[in-house]
Amino acid sequence: MSESSVVEVTAAQPIARAERIDVLDVIRGFALIGILLMNIEWFTRPIIEIGLGMDATLRGADRTAGWFIFTFVQGKFYTMFALLFGMGFIVFLMRAQQAGRAPGRLFARRLGVLLLIGFAHGMLFWAGDILATYALVGFALLLFRNSSPKKLMTFAVVLFSLIVMTMPLMQVGLAFDREARAMAKDPVALAKLDEATRDSIIAHARSEAPDVEMRRQSAAYAAVYRSGSYPEVTRVRAQEFLHQLQYVVFAGISILSMFLLGAWFVRAGVVHDPAAHARLFRRMMIVGLVVGIPLALYAASLIGTASMFDMGWRGTAGMSLMFVASLVLCLGYVGTLVTLWLAPATRSLVAVFAPAGRMALTNYIGHSVVFSTLFYGYGFGWYGQVSRLEQVALALTLIAIQLVASAWWLNRYRYGPMEWVWRSATYGKRQPMRL
Repeated sequence: MSESSVVEVTAAQPIARAERIDVLDVIRGFALIGILLMNIEWFTRPIIEIGLGMDATLRGADRTAGWFIFTFVQGKFYTMFALLFGMGFIVFLMRAQQAGRAPGRLFARRLGVLLLIGFAHGMLFWAGDILATYALVGFALLLFRNSSPKKLMTFAVVLFSLIVMTMPLMQVGLAFDREARAMAKDPVALAKLDEATRDSIIAHARSEAPDVEMRRQSAAYAAVYRSGSYPEVTRVRAQEFLHQLQYVVFAGISILSMFLLGAWFVRAGVVHDPAAHARLFRRMMIVGLVVGIPLALYAASLIGTASMFDMGWRGTAGMSLMFVASLVLCLGYVGTLVTLWLAPATRSLVAVFAPAGRMALTNYIGHSVVFSTLFYGYGFGWYGQVSRLEQVALALTLIAIQLVASAWWLNRYRYGPMEWVWRSATYGKRQPMRL
């Protein structure tokens, strides 16, 4: 989503180049790196396996690459994008209000277009799409469009804490499942139960265990991804995409908390004048990295390669800590980028990410177009043939290409192709494309 400074306008329209907050484009461009480093694994594994944790079969350099991404990348960069979405939400509303347009209605239309883009992306290219989820959760942001910074921060903290506290409840349910299945194999234990309870436990034990079902389904999906035609892969992709959307409420609470935190950055005036808040960003950098890195390392050691089904209470504690570490490290990364951007001596080091950030939607979908073509059976058929370390190399190569291509494109055009589609549909008229 685009951000702008607060300026006088006479009609609702997209943000002019001079009005953008460049440091947010830098953050967004940098976030694309982390997003792809995490996502590329799920072009070579079915998304349904995400609950099974890190691939326990990895060895050597592949294991190191997988561990590094799990510890320092996974969860940190979607958090970053969610923060940016929340920032853009408030800026968008402020511009619409100044233009005399109904901001809620205009933003709802913007979300509707994003939802359509997300569905097309998830169905046609990659099942791990996050755009549709962002769009659906984004409608809840309208409830906070006039909220004060204090209210935004309060709700962000409450929602975030709620997710952290509910994670152990998932383990309670899994523990009951394991206990019931074990009891069904113990005639002595069954004999002590009343008939109704005994029948219920036996019936439950006869059903397929959730992790067994997940692995069976994953194997079936992988076979289609590996060698299927485009229609066959699309049918499987649609199943996985819709399966992911079933968890939008649970994921939405976490995402909404980050949206609200991002909105706080704008309402509190931090985003519009980062130089005046340089001290805050330095603190974010220092605290985020000094606290976040050890916390992520410790959480990763607790989790190991266990899946959510067999990690036990030790792993559950690790997951809760990793959730906290993801936010802390995300803020540390943001603080570092802004601090580097504010210093004239280092600005050029991070400014290279800005063009890719201005075309984040195009580049994000570009990831899926490229890697679905390379990996799936209807394309080059590399599915299951690329090591974890090679995946990292491929991801960084594509990012490097996109950094160069984005700068070249924006020297000639106002928007990236998908950004142009999004804006034109939002404002109900064809936007000028060439500079």
